[in-house]
Amino acid sequence: MTLSLTLDEGRDDLGFYLDLARRLQVGVERPLVVVDIGCGTGELAVALAARGCAVTGVEPSPAMLAAARVRPGADRVRWIEGDASALEVSDASVDLVVMTGHVAQVISDEDAWRSTLES
Repeated sequence: MTLSLTLDEGRDDLGFYLDLARRLQVGVERPLVVVDIGCGTGELAVALAARGCAVTGVEPSPAMLAAARVRPGADRVRWIEGDASALEVSDASVDLVVMTGHVAQVISDEDAWRSTLES
């Protein structure tokens, strides 16, 4: 079993996010622009990209990002090492921002949490 598969075992939230993206895509003639903050091993980011979304995965852990970058289909995702403040996007240029799993639990500093949400 690979590292990414071990880390991704037991995830049952992916269907929710994939369905959300599918519903947002209805009537939109261009790829849905999605940012996955704290993308980890990239399971959701790659799944969204495989469904035609333009995805940016943001991850502060170099090890997790390394696992994401070797995942099959990872070449369809733009990967950024850093946190949400590393993003440079203009207002209304992103259709969906996701932060899945336990990402919120690892941001223990209140100012850092506020900054993440404001980014």
